[in-house]
Amino acid sequence: MEGEKYLKTGQVAKILGVDRTTLQKWAKSGILTPAHKTGAGYNLYSQLQIKQFCQTAENLLPSVQNCGKSPEHDSQTAKNLPTIKNR
Repeated sequence: MEGEKYLKTGQVAKILGVDRTTLQKWAKSGILTPAHKTGAGYNLYSQLQIKQFCQTAENLLPSVQNCGKSPEHDSQTAKNLPTIKNR
């Protein structure tokens, strides 16, 4: 986990343009499972994991062209995920 950036459920939900409940359902069903769970029970997702999820979604469903490019994500999140925002 050292050196790699992780994001909480709310941050990932904003980036993907879904609500937290959807992301939690995806985690339970195995669609997008957290890379790590903190001692306090927070789900964490890695930047690489989110990038790979977006690439897979775009390959499977060509209509999903804005994965990871939600206009609602804030500038701080955008700074944390430059490879997703600028790909």
